[in-house]
Amino acid sequence: MVIGTSVLQRYNSYYLGHSYSNLGALKEANKHFENHFRLNNKDWQIASLIGWYYGVIRRNDTALEWYLKALLLEPKLLEPHVECARLLAESGRTDEALGHVNQAMDLVETSIEKQMIESLRKKISGDLKGAIQTLERAIAGPNSDWNSAKHFQKADACALLATFQRELGDRKSALSTLESALQSNPNDLSLINELVMEYADQGVRLEEALSLIERALKDQPENPIFIATKGWVLFKLRRREEAKAALERCVELLPECEEAREHLRHITDDR
Repeated sequence: MVIGTSVLQRYNSYYLGHSYSNLGALKEANKHFENHFRLNNKDWQIASLIGWYYGVIRRNDTALEWYLKALLLEPKLLEPHVECARLLAESGRTDEALGHVNQAMDLVETSIEKQMIESLRKKISGDLKGAIQTLERAIAGPNSDWNSAKHFQKADACALLATFQRELGDRKSALSTLESALQSNPNDLSLINELVMEYADQGVRLEEALSLIERALKDQPENPIFIATKGWVLFKLRRREEAKAALERCVELLPECEEAREHLRHITDDR
């Protein structure tokens, strides 16, 4: 059987995208994912992945475009609806955001998942304390309920809760939430990064934070987000030159990473 060139190109782009993604080389991975989508513009999974990438680098308008593309191809996708709700709410488009929340609610079945979506609804509607209380009840639910959830893990709820607690100004609770979540999910790289950033921002347990982010970088050595986090921890440890080198490496790998550029400016201004 002869395999067509276009099929091979799609396969190569897909495979290379995931290979680079496993290394944490986000920009390179996304380049291949976008090439794959050009060759196969019906692949809603790849469209959603591209949306995630642009969300990571805070290009929210572009992220929203890609999530909406994914939903045009497959309307019954929970993550794109949730991300569209978040992005639209951040830009002040509350009614549209709540529309996606309603569609997300229709896609979940378990009480735990409904509580997750309800917390998002409350947050978007301006009831941050209510959103936190709803998440706390969900997290306190029995493990059997979480095991039956199809779309969310308890770690997702903890990460969202920490974000809401941080927005409320309760940094102590945010830190406690992330520490507890990582104890239950010690290999979750995203949780590691979130906890390390919280340690760095609060200026606590910095040596432990450095060890944690270095562990994450062993799994994804080219992940610019993790490299930027390491740079921020090094700065907090007063290891300025190492911090500057790490942040510059992040910008080299991912020029769009505004957070790394902000931290570099902070180092320069702090002299």
